[in-house]
Amino acid sequence: MGSVVTLMGSGELSPTMVKTHRAVFEGIGSKNVTTSFLDTPYEFQENREELSKKIIDYFSVSLNISMSKLPSSDDIETDSLSRARFVDLFNSSDLIFSGPGSPTYALRKWRNKLTHSLMRKKVIDGGAVTFASAAALTLGKLTVPVYEIYKVGEEVVWKEGLDILGIFGINVAVIPHYNNAEGGTHDTRFCYLGENRLARLEQQISSDIFLLGIDEHTAAVFDVEREEISVTGLGKMTVRVEGRSSEIPSGEILTFKDLSHLAIDLTSKSGSVPHQNENLNRTTTGNDPDLELKDLDANPYSLIWIRNAAEDFRKNLDSKDVDDALRVAFQTIEKIILISKTCNEETVLAWSNEFKSMILALGELAKIGTIDPETQIKDFVDLLLNLREEARIENNWKLADKIRDALGELKIEIQDNSSTSTWKYRSI
Repeated sequence: MGSVVTLMGSGELSPTMVKTHRAVFEGIGSKNVTTSFLDTPYEFQENREELSKKIIDYFSVSLNISMSKLPSSDDIETDSLSRARFVDLFNSSDLIFSGPGSPTYALRKWRNKLTHSLMRKKVIDGGAVTFASAAALTLGKLTVPVYEIYKVGEEVVWKEGLDILGIFGINVAVIPHYNNAEGGTHDTRFCYLGENRLARLEQQISSDIFLLGIDEHTAAVFDVEREEISVTGLGKMTVRVEGRSSEIPSGEILTFKDLSHLAIDLTSKSGSVPHQNENLNRTTTGNDPDLELKDLDANPYSLIWIRNAAEDFRKNLDSKDVDDALRVAFQTIEKIILISKTCNEETVLAWSNEFKSMILALGELAKIGTIDPETQIKDFVDLLLNLREEARIENNWKLADKIRDALGELKIEIQDNSSTSTWKYRSI
């Protein structure tokens, strides 16, 4: 599967977006899709557990997909084990989802080296990211601090975004809720900014950045491998430059190059000097020329090497070849020591995270070996004892004795009394 970044204007947990979610999952091409979600945008709210349950229930009921919640930002900041589990679950997930809340709170938490690096690695390695509403706001080069402007009355200025789309040379500021009409008597389009405030923000951006508006209950699906953008849902995607707009309706597909040409054309009409983004049709990992995707395979310290090492480790562990799994882990820490002297900080961090995941997996394997056997088999034995009790009540002694003898062969001793039966596992 190639990288897929999906931006939703709103309605991410509504029936209107089921078709889009399903198409993204089908594109992953795996029968057992692993998905996780970040609760960061709303984790500060008192109803965060309710909101998380809503996400889990939606994907379970509407799409038959099991969603796992990633450890909270506070936990990964203060607890090394939570941090290792966060890295492991993030990296092993085929798709990462996040949605409503505060974009500036999310930015503050996600801009740490760990989460930002994992997001970049996810889209570089061919994973899927579906971000909606507040979360979608963070993925561009610039972010609108919605609540601060609309609710608090703070200065109308941009915040620096995560620039995940910039990895592929797409320099935008994402505006979800683009066609919002909740204001009734006042203008709440453009994610509650209205025309006046959006125009003020436009004056602050450079000529190589344009606005990408996503209507409510609408999605823009970026297929990086095909270099195509599909618009789905009830509304439109809008490209805007200095007040001039071009709309792409639902059902349309355009290429990354088409998107660039739309922005250039709008820039020309506005009277500004057109700016051709030379990176728009090059798939890179961002501002670091040493991390271009086309060069990763040739770089012995690249993210591709890390991914291959992680796959070898998992295969060895799955086949119970612990010695070879340990060899891969030792090779990884040796490489970390080596590359720390020559590579950039992001690469070293990516390697360190993979090593932590390896240690975590070994820890989980050791934990299984320490579990009391009776705890592991309890549910199965209790089920058989319940069936045996029903047979005894019905005077089916032959079946009752057969169950008892079969359990006995498995070193499970049955003790009957007048009202019930108990059991004990003989380890010797």
